[in-house]
Amino acid sequence: MNETIYIGFLLPGLLIGLAAAFAPGPLMALLVSESLKGGVKAGARVAISPILTDVPFIVAAIIIAQGIKSSPHILAAISFLGAGVLTFLAFQNISSRQSSFSFESGSTRSLRKGMVVNLLNPNMYLYWFSVATPFFARGSTVGSTLFAGGLLVSSVVAMLFLTYGIDKLRTRIFKYAHWVLRGLGGTLLFFAYKLLSNGLSLLT
Repeated sequence: MNETIYIGFLLPGLLIGLAAAFAPGPLMALLVSESLKGGVKAGARVAISPILTDVPFIVAAIIIAQGIKSSPHILAAISFLGAGVLTFLAFQNISSRQSSFSFESGSTRSLRKGMVVNLLNPNMYLYWFSVATPFFARGSTVGSTLFAGGLLVSSVVAMLFLTYGIDKLRTRIFKYAHWVLRGLGGTLLFFAYKLLSNGLSLLT
């Protein structure tokens, strides 16, 4: 397996997944609340929920991408949509405040809650059917699998790390969280630019 596949698919997947994991949203809110109330085990159940919910949509997105890979105008439109999604999430990260991480609620049936919240979260669908589709369309089965696996694994590992930190440090971990988010927001903006450039190149 050549180095280009790792740089072109695995690395973007890992970085986008890392940045996406910390984006404020319903799944992050649930992750923090369950971790604060139920500790590592409760938070970890929320963190792994995307593994159970996302795989069918990843497969569907790869199949769709392979079907439209010869339609540059459709791929360009999807690339522009993906760039817009990443830009929106990037500015969410950049404009976040420490208060974005102050959530409290009960902590029962964490895995089920995580699955329900993720399935009802539009960001999950937007990621796989807009952000990921351009990568799937220009990649082989191996490249697409590396991108999807990298994104999914890095986001889950990042959320597990956050869960552990919350349990050990409780509210003190939030002191610098918004600064981390701003750095990750810059990562999302970079990939938004890459998708925008990809879309423009498809139209020329």
